[in-house]
Order: sequence, then structure tokens, then C-alpha cells
Amino acid sequence: MEQSGPSTRQNPSRKAKDKGKGKMGPPPPREAITQSDVMSSSFTLHCIAVNDENDPIGGSFHVKVSSGQLVSGLQEDIKAKNSHQCGHVDANELTLWKLMTRQPTYDYESQMELMKKIQGFQFPSLTSHGVDQGNGLIQPLHPNKRIDQCWTCDPIGDDLHLIVQVPYVEERPRKKPRLQIEDLSPTPPLTFGEIQDIDARKAIAHPTPSSGAKMPFFIQEQKNRPLLNGRPINQFGPPIGLFHPVFNSFQAAMASKERVRVDRQAHSNLRKLLASCADLYTLELPRVKTINIYLNALLGASLTSVSVPHTSTCADGVILQNSCNSYAYLVIEEVKNEIGTGNADPYTQASLSYVAIGENHLVRDIFRRCSYCPSIILAIAGPWMCVAGGIYLDKAIVQPLTEYIWLGGDAFKESRFDFTLRLFAALKSAISTLQDYYGNLNPSNEIPRHLHHAFPFVTSYGTQSFEYLMPLVDYQRGKLVYKAQLHESGQLIVVKFVSIYNAEAHRLLASNQLAPPLDRAVQLLHQQNFVFGDLRTPNLLISGEKVMLIDFDWCGTADESLYPSTLNTDSGIQWPDGVWPGEVMRKEDDVTMLERLRPVTHAEEADPGLA
Repeated sequence: MEQSGPSTRQNPSRKAKDKGKGKMGPPPPREAITQSDVMSSSFTLHCIAVNDENDPIGGSFHVKVSSGQLVSGLQEDIKAKNSHQCGHVDANELTLWKLMTRQPTYDYESQMELMKKIQGFQFPSLTSHGVDQGNGLIQPLHPNKRIDQCWTCDPIGDDLHLIVQVPYVEERPRKKPRLQIEDLSPTPPLTFGEIQDIDARKAIAHPTPSSGAKMPFFIQEQKNRPLLNGRPINQFGPPIGLFHPVFNSFQAAMASKERVRVDRQAHSNLRKLLASCADLYTLELPRVKTINIYLNALLGASLTSVSVPHTSTCADGVILQNSCNSYAYLVIEEVKNEIGTGNADPYTQASLSYVAIGENHLVRDIFRRCSYCPSIILAIAGPWMCVAGGIYLDKAIVQPLTEYIWLGGDAFKESRFDFTLRLFAALKSAISTLQDYYGNLNPSNEIPRHLHHAFPFVTSYGTQSFEYLMPLVDYQRGKLVYKAQLHESGQLIVVKFVSIYNAEAHRLLASNQLAPPLDRAVQLLHQQNFVFGDLRTPNLLISGEKVMLIDFDWCGTADESLYPSTLNTDSGIQWPDGVWPGEVMRKEDDVTMLERLRPVTHAEEADPGLA
């Protein structure tokens, strides 16, 4: 079934021509709604749903009503039409507010102005009989009233007529049944699909990105339903580069020392972009419009501002790709006029825009079932830009791929210009990769929803291919270790992902029969002037009577290599004296740690080895 795509936001600077005067007249003033002599037997109401904080929780929608029906029937119709917004509450819990003054929605500027007004409304408290007279702007509708008692004329078609206030309802704990024999067995863990579905249900009353990114709302959201974007520090996910190669390719291109060669037009466009970024703007929209002209040219694709279907989310720019009879979001852009303006960090707001897109039922039902929804995120504040990446596993994960980069130019530093050339060449290549990926995505190749975990895209090493079975360590402990099985032989293996690795030290021990006694393994390393550096039980794999070293991340040259800056000094680990982030690695540190391991490994009885 073909879905309708997002609606393009009208350019706010585009002015209709007044043929009589040669210029655009003022917008229609807000005026009281006037009555007509005749009321239709049925008409359509233009509605929007908001949460308890007045934040819109979905796009506007229309409901057809008959003049003789009760407001309670209208509540039922709204719940039935918008189950994704209102399905978690009873229809009689929806509070309906009639707008008493005209609120046009005919273009983007009027829509944005209306959103600001709604967020600023002071909703009156209803009396026990629901007969509060409102505040002059909005009027509550009593469930027992007829529609023709609430409207005495047909509402104006382009206006917003009704605000639907949807209460937040916490999941009530179910009454625990009497203990059964089968209850004594372990509860099976939730599957990947079940976790995704729970996450989607929690998103029903999620505020818009522009509201959710503000404090203190973002603090509360990170407690209730965290976005894994590193805020606070414990809310992080596994590296996104494990789940789609586009992020690794982008960072490799940024780290390359090879000079980027581009044509003259790209040089010219970059200079114009730097000038437009450095310019000063009174408002945000002129900045967005100006810089996007040159960003489009440099990226080889068009950033357009669109509303996400069935939501009130509207990013400053997105790059779309036709895919699976719908639209995939390759790039999401969020712009603030300057650092500190807009009441929200563009990185946080862009991250929440990515979440909102992933929660949209069109995206959720199509792309999240057959992919991890990789997207590039551009967070811009004045002349600064940060590039991030997003994926959707059981939760949304957003991670920065760059620092905030100065795009204001520098007449005295050619290296800065070359760096920005590299940045946009890498971005253009990443977008092209995502275009190919989504263009060839097959919706029938679904991610198995019965699995309990999402697994990396890497499924081979050299000539050997394998299948992941389960993670051996929680990624929040800073380790990426998986149990897997070789396809050809069926042999069980351990797959570990690391950012650095001392392959030479690993080969040294592997060449010694793969299983030297632990004392001998450390001695061999020291003879070749290596220090293992992290002889603790998490880095040993104990299988039966064998003790195998599985971690060569820290292994370095004695009296030369340094302990990593991320060395954990706060968890009660008893490091040898002198071991500290950035300090020199010494052989005697290994000896001290080895002595502390003896009670754990029973080295005198075991047959230790190496993995």
C-alpha cells in the first residue's frame, strides 16, 4: 500500500503578489467568529491534540460531525480516528476546547504562530460539572451538550476549531495473580520486537522536539524514556558504526591525510557558505534559507523543510529518499540563529527530531522492521556545525561524529578551508551511500523480531563468516564482546570489537602453542618488551580448566606506552601504585596484578591458555 509523503513547508519569504497594489497586504487579523443564518446538518472540525504541557503530540486532523450528536460522541470519534495519539486513555478523559477566536492555518508562518499560542494558553480548570466559562480564547465543551449547542454556524474551513487535551496516564501495575508452579521458572527476556513496541507505546504523549529539548522537560524525558545521546553520561548506546558502515566511512574520510580535490564550483560554494554562516541575522529563518542554498550545492542533495506525516514535527531541513513506497530520512538539520538562542541546544533538538521520525507509524512499520534507520544529523548554531549520526535499535541512539566545527572561515589559515572541504566531501559521500542503501532496501528482509538483541553488521573476518548468538558483556560496561558461531564448521567463537589492539603481542602468544601457562604468557610478553597492562578477571575467559587472555587493547611497549585516559579510577579497582591515566606502563605492574589473580584462577591447578 502506498503511503502519502510529507507535505513541503511553504517558503515563509515567498510573498503572494497583490495585483491591485503590487504588494502583499497584511495577514488577516484575529477576529471573533461570526454567525451565519444557516447551519449545515454536518460539517468538519479541524483539530489538534496536546498533552498536559500544551505541547502538540501529533499533526492536525479533521473529524466530521453531525449537528445533532453529543460532544461525548465526538470524543469517541476523535479517539477512534487517532488511536496513536489517544488510544491509551478512555474517550471520556479527553478534554475538548473550542477556539473562540479565529486561528488561521493557511501557511507555515500562521501554523508556527498558532503552535506558539497553544503552548502559551492557560487552560482553565474545569469545575466538577465542566461548566467553566473559559478565558475568552478557549471554551470547554461539556460531554452532554449537543454539537449545535456548541456551534451555531459552520466553522471557517481553514481555521483550527478544536484543541484535544490528552492526559498522560502512567501504566497501572496489574494485580499479581496467585503464584502458580510455572511462575517459579525464569521469566524469558523480552525480544527485540517487544522492546521496540514498548518504546513506541511510551512515545504516545511525547512532546515535540522543540519543546522536549528545553529544560527541565528534557531532564524529565531522559528519566522516563531516555534517548541514548550521552545526556547524562550513563545514557549511551553501543557505537553506531557497528550497525551501519556509513558512519565508519565518514569518520575515515575525515581522518584521511590525503588532500581533497574538488572542482571550482565547489570551491566557490564553500566560500559563499562560510561567508553566509559568518553573517549576522536578526531571525533564524533567513539564516536557514541562506545557508541551505550553499549546503544543497555542496551536499549534492536538497534540504527541504517538511512536516513529518501525522506529527507536529517539522525540522529546519531534511533530505528524503524514495524507499519502500514511502520516504526515508537521510539527513535531519536543526538550526539556531546563534548559540544560546531558541531556548534549546540544536544537537538535542535534532536528536529528538530523529526520535520523532522513528516513532512515526509509517517509519516504524516500514523502515524499523527491515533496518536500523541510519541517518545523518546536522546541528547548527550560528557559524558552528556538529555532524552526528542516528540509528534505531530497541531505542534511538544518537552520537556525534565531529566536534562543533567553525564555519566562519579564516583568511589566514588555509588548513581550515581544506578541513571544511574535507568535511563536506565526506558528508556528500555519506549521503550518496545512504541514497544507495535506502534505494535498494527490501522491506521483506525484516530484522528477526524474535531475537533478544540487535547485532552488528560485521558477520565475517577474512574468509570466515559467522552468526551472532548473544552478547557476552553488557555494552554499558565498555566492552563489545559477542558469542558467535562459524557457518562452515559450527565452531563457537568469541567476537570482540576494539578501537585499538596489539596484534603483535597476540601473535606472539599464539605462536607458543596457543596455551602457555599464564605465568609463562606474561613472561613471554615481558621478554619482547610488552606490558599487558590490564590483568583483571574481566579480561580472562575461564572455560573448564583453561584460563584464556581475551583482551589486548592496552598491551603496549614497556616504559614507553601510556595507560589510557579512560582508565577507571572510581570503581574500587585496586591498581598497583603508579598506575594512573596517562602514566607510563611498567612490567612490574603486570607482576603485581598477576599475583592478585592467583586466588581467582588457581593457577597452580589450571591449564591456562590464550584466546
